[in-house]
Amino acid sequence: MPNKEATPNMFHALIAPLIATVALCLLARWEWRRAYGPEPGAQRESLLHLAGLWLRLAVLWLAVAAALAALPAMAALLLALVCGLLWAIYETLDLVAWKYLNLSLFRVARHAPVKAGDSDAMPNLVNAIRTFVPLAGLARLSGGAMAAMALCAGPLRLSQPGALLALALALPLGALGLRIWAARVAAGLPVRPAERAFLTQDDSLPEGRLEAADRSAACHALPGTPSAARHILLVLNESTGEDVTCHGGLPLAEAIRAASGDAAAWLRPTNALTPSSCTDIALPCLFTGCAPQDSAQTLHRLPLLFDLAKARGMTTLFYSASTLKWGNLEGFFGTAIDDLATPHSTGLPFVHELGCDDYLMAARLRDRILTAEGPLFIVLYTYGLHLPFQNASAGPIPDHITDRRCRAAHTVTEAHRMVFDALRQTGRYDDTLILSLGDHGEAFGVDGSDRTSRSSRLTKLSATVTRPLFLIKPPAGLDPTRRACLEANMQHRLVSLIDVAPTLASVLGVGLAPDLPPYPGHDLTREEVPEERLHITLTVNEWRNWPQAALMLAQGGLRLCVDYQTTTALSCDSHGQPLPEAQHPAADALLAQAMALPVPRKVIARVFRDKLHNRATLQTGRFAQVIPDLPRPAPMAGETERFFGTDILISDPGAGRLHYAGQNHEAQGFGLRRRDRGIMVYGPYLDLPAGHYAASFAFAPGARRKPLLLDVCATGLPAIASRKITRLTEGRLAVIEFTLETPAEALEVRLHSHQGFSGFCQGLFLSRIG
Repeated sequence: MPNKEATPNMFHALIAPLIATVALCLLARWEWRRAYGPEPGAQRESLLHLAGLWLRLAVLWLAVAAALAALPAMAALLLALVCGLLWAIYETLDLVAWKYLNLSLFRVARHAPVKAGDSDAMPNLVNAIRTFVPLAGLARLSGGAMAAMALCAGPLRLSQPGALLALALALPLGALGLRIWAARVAAGLPVRPAERAFLTQDDSLPEGRLEAADRSAACHALPGTPSAARHILLVLNESTGEDVTCHGGLPLAEAIRAASGDAAAWLRPTNALTPSSCTDIALPCLFTGCAPQDSAQTLHRLPLLFDLAKARGMTTLFYSASTLKWGNLEGFFGTAIDDLATPHSTGLPFVHELGCDDYLMAARLRDRILTAEGPLFIVLYTYGLHLPFQNASAGPIPDHITDRRCRAAHTVTEAHRMVFDALRQTGRYDDTLILSLGDHGEAFGVDGSDRTSRSSRLTKLSATVTRPLFLIKPPAGLDPTRRACLEANMQHRLVSLIDVAPTLASVLGVGLAPDLPPYPGHDLTREEVPEERLHITLTVNEWRNWPQAALMLAQGGLRLCVDYQTTTALSCDSHGQPLPEAQHPAADALLAQAMALPVPRKVIARVFRDKLHNRATLQTGRFAQVIPDLPRPAPMAGETERFFGTDILISDPGAGRLHYAGQNHEAQGFGLRRRDRGIMVYGPYLDLPAGHYAASFAFAPGARRKPLLLDVCATGLPAIASRKITRLTEGRLAVIEFTLETPAEALEVRLHSHQGFSGFCQGLFLSRIG
């Protein structure tokens, strides 16, 4: 006789997990789309992600069912809850991996720059979790998973073997069906013949890592060749591109020159590039002169800048606000440094991500310079301009500077000033060759939102990423011929961070050992950089092999990016736009040169294959731009109304755009919450001629009607206008009119919230009305 009670139990045991699976999939997908969602058209990869999520849930339910059948009731329930929590933790970390690295956690984990056996691996991991893991999302997924486990535990425990067999078949088959459906969706990108050649190439790279190496015999002082600089100062600025500005739109490069008190002595190239957007490639290339496409063996044979200095009898100082305990950088630098100071050795606390206060580290270096004797080779490594940007400091930051990046830029400028002052006090400034460099630029969340350019530095080589800060002040006694050569290279040629090592070796009068290959870079003081120079920027190579890659080929003014800025072509320019047909021959010539180089060939093959088969990772950084149909002040005859809104490209500069101080940047616009206080939206830092203007902030329907304050200011001018908005026009528009008696530089319109306003600001209209 059939068991009459078994049928409902079997039914409940099968249906309850299926319903719970769908509910948890919807919850996890909501979190995923909220923080990461693929761009429109990436249906295939979206389905593959859903299939993977479904399959992981299927495995979870089968494990729970087996535990419930084999263990006592209370122990089984506790185990089920733990399984739900572990699932939530994995899905949250997987979301973080997709959001910041464009890869799944499974593909990323083995490539992490911090290994379990490294010293301080656990503190670094904790700091990374605090910075990047969305705890609210983890709480929602954990609560949903444990609730599902608890609700389904009863039916599963009372089920018969037939129900478990049906469950074991139904859930994985659902995931398999999704994967088969996803496989039918084609990418359909156009491929030129020169690009097609890479699709048959091997894309495997060695699993190398930075290592310590004996470089003691790698260089020597050249007899009869004196050093052209008695001292050298290198200020290395993490994640600092040439686009970084201080408050009011002043370029950071100009602020540094002004801080030196000797602005006219500084040179700034018009066309500088980084060898990599990743610090663990860019720093080794800068400190050794190795090109990113060279082998790891070559990298570990070339001398460090510190070795060059010691060959000339200089005392070497390295004061780093960044931890060096990741990617084995500390081991890589080895013992060539006489005085190494880091957050760990000094006890200075981390103030953001993995860096201490730049001001405090610079103050320690200042004191060290004041007491040091003899010729010095000094490196100061600032970290404040790395995300999420140093917002507080022991040094004074004016209260009117509210933008996080501008506050960090102010602290970095003050760090430069302290070191410059120490050199002057000790009589060293004039005899010092000074460089202030960024290892690469930054494009992730420069407006306060992480949605503007998800993981752009790792996978998108836009102009703001590849053009680093590059400043150089030659020593006062540098030979006029060498200075003239340096000036010519700054004005007309493509220069690179890999040119620093050969330039310093020449200035110091130090030569490489006979068995070493020559530097791939150029001595900027003695040789004119060739116009036909091919420069390569990479994100993976023989000592940093990640699953996803990006590459840029540069020659003169041409930029060919093989990265993830666009879904419409395999190659693009540095703004993510497909190259016009007129540039195809020049681009194909660059690809032909890259084909002859092993590492670039493999990297291009990897990216091309990935782009043809995986499109969810291709983010353009665009938002839905909605221009409200509202009655606004009409521009005067012959003038055009200008709009600044939420449609922001990753390559947009800081000027000419809005900035946002909140945390909720969505397709609707810049989110303002009731608890937000202070200046929330500001910009666009424009230069405007004299005239009468109207600035109008537009809001999405449904904004909470609470007072707002608008004001207008500009560099070098007193407050231009201020207005309290107690009611939005038609519930959508806040308008302030103002008059400029004289032309204004870096004009800024600011939106303040203090009294519980909530809604989405969709953008700013700016019109000249008289």
